[in-house]
Amino acid sequence: MLKTISSILLVSTLSQAGMFDSVVSNLSNEATSAIAPKTTAPSSNGLFSSLTDSLNVTPTQASGGTAALMQYAKSKTSVGDYSKMTESIPGLKDVSSGASMLGALGGTMDTVESVNSAFKSLGMDSAMVSKFIPVIKNFMGGSDKGESQSILTKALSAFM
Repeated sequence: MLKTISSILLVSTLSQAGMFDSVVSNLSNEATSAIAPKTTAPSSNGLFSSLTDSLNVTPTQASGGTAALMQYAKSKTSVGDYSKMTESIPGLKDVSSGASMLGALGGTMDTVESVNSAFKSLGMDSAMVSKFIPVIKNFMGGSDKGESQSILTKALSAFM
């Protein structure tokens, strides 16, 4: 009971002082930070830098969008093909296997709707999905570059 009265008095005092909105905003930011996806730093991955620069997205949007697309591709390819794709971009395998990020974005990325929903959760519309694909394909390298690009194109054909 005393705790409830203290809480009411605190809210009332903050409200009267015009500070309630600030406190709520700070709590909201802290809550968002607590559930925000933890990802590889974009500066350490040329793909994320290219996505942030060319598509004007945030680092979280770049890594989250990439993770969503790669998990979708994983659901549409064999284990061997998926391995070829992820190995063709340094650092991509770590990002695309990030379960904590996908949990924050809504879970399994095995349908077009789930990927679109993940992009929406990241503050992007579904039109951004098709803009990510050519940037990702451009960063595929190695001896299997052409084959990796072909596998990715086929896996993500629903978005093109």
